[in-house]
Amino acid sequence: MIRAIAVDGLALAALAVASGWLAQKLEGAQQELFRTNAAMDRLSAVHAALATGLECGVVVLDGVGQIRSANPAAQRILGCPTQELLGRRLTSLVPLLLRGQPDAGGFQDCEQRLPSGQSRKLHIRRVPLDNSATGFGGEVVVLQELSAEPIVAGAAALSLPL
Repeated sequence: MIRAIAVDGLALAALAVASGWLAQKLEGAQQELFRTNAAMDRLSAVHAALATGLECGVVVLDGVGQIRSANPAAQRILGCPTQELLGRRLTSLVPLLLRGQPDAGGFQDCEQRLPSGQSRKLHIRRVPLDNSATGFGGEVVVLQELSAEPIVAGAAALSLPL
Protein backbone atom coordinates (compact mmCIF):
# COMPACT_ATOMS: atom_id res chain seq x y z
CA MET A 1 0.00 0.00 0.00
CA ILE A 2 2.86 2.38 0.75
CA ARG A 3 4.29 1.64 -2.69
CA ALA A 4 0.94 2.46 -4.39
CA ILE A 5 0.76 5.78 -2.55
CA ALA A 6 4.31 6.62 -3.61
CA VAL A 7 3.55 5.85 -7.28
CA ASP A 8 0.33 7.89 -7.13
CA GLY A 9 2.21 10.74 -5.45
CA LEU A 10 4.89 10.62 -8.17
CA ALA A 11 2.26 10.63 -10.92
CA LEU A 12 0.47 13.51 -9.22
CA ALA A 13 3.72 15.49 -8.99
CA ALA A 14 4.46 14.83 -12.68
CA LEU A 15 0.93 15.91 -13.57
CA ALA A 16 1.35 19.11 -11.55
CA VAL A 17 4.64 19.94 -13.30
CA ALA A 18 3.14 19.23 -16.74
CA SER A 19 0.06 21.28 -15.91
CA GLY A 20 2.20 24.23 -14.77
CA TRP A 21 4.30 24.03 -17.94
CA LEU A 22 1.16 23.91 -20.13
CA ALA A 23 -0.38 26.85 -18.26
CA GLN A 24 2.81 28.86 -18.82
CA LYS A 25 2.82 28.00 -22.57
CA LEU A 26 -0.88 28.91 -22.84
CA GLU A 27 -0.28 32.27 -21.16
CA GLY A 28 2.61 32.99 -23.57
CA ALA A 29 0.45 32.05 -26.55
CA GLN A 30 -2.36 34.31 -25.30
CA GLN A 31 0.07 37.23 -24.94
CA GLU A 32 1.40 36.61 -28.47
CA LEU A 33 -2.16 36.48 -29.80
CA PHE A 34 -2.93 39.78 -28.05
CA ARG A 35 0.16 41.42 -29.60
CA THR A 36 -0.71 40.01 -33.05
CA ASN A 37 -4.31 41.25 -32.77
CA ALA A 38 -3.09 44.70 -31.72
CA ALA A 39 -0.74 44.78 -34.74
CA MET A 40 -3.59 43.66 -37.02
CA ASP A 41 -5.81 46.43 -35.63
CA ARG A 42 -3.09 49.01 -36.35
CA LEU A 43 -2.58 47.67 -39.89
CA SER A 44 -6.34 47.65 -40.49
CA ALA A 45 -6.57 51.29 -39.41
CA VAL A 46 -3.72 52.26 -41.76
CA HIS A 47 -5.32 50.27 -44.60
CA ALA A 48 -8.69 51.92 -44.02
CA ALA A 49 -7.14 55.40 -43.97
CA LEU A 50 -5.23 54.73 -47.19
CA ALA A 51 -8.17 53.15 -49.00
CA THR A 52 -10.54 55.92 -47.94
CA GLY A 53 -8.13 58.69 -48.89
CA LEU A 54 -7.38 57.46 -52.41
CA GLU A 55 -8.96 59.21 -55.36
CA CYS A 56 -8.47 56.08 -57.46
CA GLY A 57 -10.98 53.30 -57.15
CA VAL A 58 -9.54 50.08 -55.75
CA VAL A 59 -11.48 46.84 -56.15
CA VAL A 60 -10.28 43.44 -54.90
CA LEU A 61 -11.51 40.45 -56.89
CA ASP A 62 -11.27 36.88 -55.63
CA GLY A 63 -10.00 33.93 -57.68
CA VAL A 64 -13.32 33.59 -59.53
CA GLY A 65 -13.61 37.31 -60.33
CA GLN A 66 -16.12 38.31 -57.66
CA ILE A 67 -15.72 41.64 -55.87
CA ARG A 68 -14.58 41.14 -52.27
CA SER A 69 -13.66 44.72 -51.39
CA ALA A 70 -14.06 48.22 -52.84
CA ASN A 71 -12.89 51.55 -51.50
CA PRO A 72 -15.17 54.65 -51.47
CA ALA A 73 -13.69 55.98 -54.73
CA ALA A 74 -14.49 52.69 -56.48
CA GLN A 75 -18.03 52.89 -55.13
CA ARG A 76 -18.33 56.42 -56.54
CA ILE A 77 -16.82 55.49 -59.93
CA LEU A 78 -18.95 52.35 -60.22
CA GLY A 79 -22.05 54.09 -58.90
CA CYS A 80 -22.89 51.42 -56.33
CA PRO A 81 -22.64 51.13 -52.55
CA THR A 82 -20.55 48.33 -51.06
CA GLN A 83 -23.57 46.11 -50.41
CA GLU A 84 -24.36 46.04 -54.13
CA LEU A 85 -20.74 45.46 -55.18
CA LEU A 86 -19.72 42.58 -52.94
CA GLY A 87 -20.01 39.14 -54.53
CA ARG A 88 -20.70 40.48 -58.03
CA ARG A 89 -18.47 40.46 -61.07
CA LEU A 90 -17.04 43.84 -62.08
CA THR A 91 -18.24 43.50 -65.68
CA SER A 92 -21.79 42.74 -64.51
CA LEU A 93 -21.89 46.23 -63.04
CA VAL A 94 -19.93 48.27 -65.56
CA PRO A 95 -18.83 47.15 -69.00
CA LEU A 96 -15.27 48.37 -69.47
CA LEU A 97 -13.78 48.79 -72.90
CA LEU A 98 -10.01 48.65 -73.41
CA ARG A 99 -8.14 51.25 -75.44
CA GLY A 100 -4.51 50.75 -76.51
CA GLN A 101 -1.64 49.22 -74.58
CA PRO A 102 -0.75 49.64 -70.89
CA ASP A 103 1.38 52.71 -70.16
CA ALA A 104 4.65 52.73 -68.19
CA GLY A 105 2.69 52.50 -64.92
CA GLY A 106 0.76 49.47 -66.14
CA PHE A 107 -2.48 51.40 -66.66
CA GLN A 108 -4.54 50.88 -69.77
CA ASP A 109 -7.01 53.35 -71.23
CA CYS A 110 -10.62 52.25 -71.24
CA GLU A 111 -14.11 53.65 -71.30
CA GLN A 112 -16.83 53.10 -68.75
CA ARG A 113 -20.26 52.85 -70.32
CA LEU A 114 -22.88 54.60 -68.29
CA PRO A 115 -26.55 53.59 -68.15
CA SER A 116 -27.38 56.82 -70.03
CA GLY A 117 -25.50 55.48 -73.07
CA GLN A 118 -22.63 57.88 -72.55
CA SER A 119 -19.19 56.86 -71.38
CA ARG A 120 -16.25 58.35 -69.51
CA LYS A 121 -12.53 57.77 -69.79
CA LEU A 122 -10.73 55.68 -67.20
CA HIS A 123 -7.28 54.24 -66.70
CA ILE A 124 -7.44 50.70 -65.37
CA ARG A 125 -4.68 48.57 -63.90
CA ARG A 126 -5.05 44.93 -62.94
CA VAL A 127 -2.56 43.50 -60.46
CA PRO A 128 -2.70 39.74 -59.88
CA LEU A 129 -2.78 38.40 -56.32
CA ASP A 130 -1.04 35.07 -56.02
CA ASN A 131 -0.39 34.14 -52.44
CA SER A 132 0.12 30.41 -52.22
CA ALA A 133 0.60 30.61 -48.46
CA THR A 134 -2.97 31.83 -47.83
CA GLY A 135 -4.59 30.22 -50.85
CA PHE A 136 -6.12 33.58 -51.83
CA GLY A 137 -5.81 34.35 -55.51
CA GLY A 138 -7.51 37.00 -57.55
CA GLU A 139 -6.52 40.52 -58.44
CA VAL A 140 -6.61 44.15 -57.45
CA VAL A 141 -8.21 46.44 -60.01
CA VAL A 142 -7.31 50.14 -59.84
CA LEU A 143 -9.68 52.54 -61.58
CA GLN A 144 -8.47 56.07 -62.24
CA GLU A 145 -10.89 58.62 -63.68
CA LEU A 146 -9.38 60.65 -66.51
CA SER A 147 -12.33 62.95 -66.96
CA ALA A 148 -15.08 64.11 -64.67
CA GLU A 149 -17.36 64.86 -67.62
CA PRO A 150 -18.99 61.91 -69.39
CA ILE A 151 -18.02 61.64 -73.06
CA VAL A 152 -19.78 60.00 -75.98
CA ALA A 153 -18.44 56.52 -76.71
CA GLY A 154 -15.95 56.36 -79.56
CA ALA A 155 -14.97 53.55 -81.93
CA ALA A 156 -15.49 49.88 -81.17
CA ALA A 157 -13.16 48.37 -78.60
CA LEU A 158 -12.30 45.00 -77.09
CA SER A 159 -14.19 43.73 -74.07
CA LEU A 160 -12.20 43.42 -70.87
CA PRO A 161 -12.64 39.89 -69.51
CA LEU A 162 -13.08 39.88 -65.72
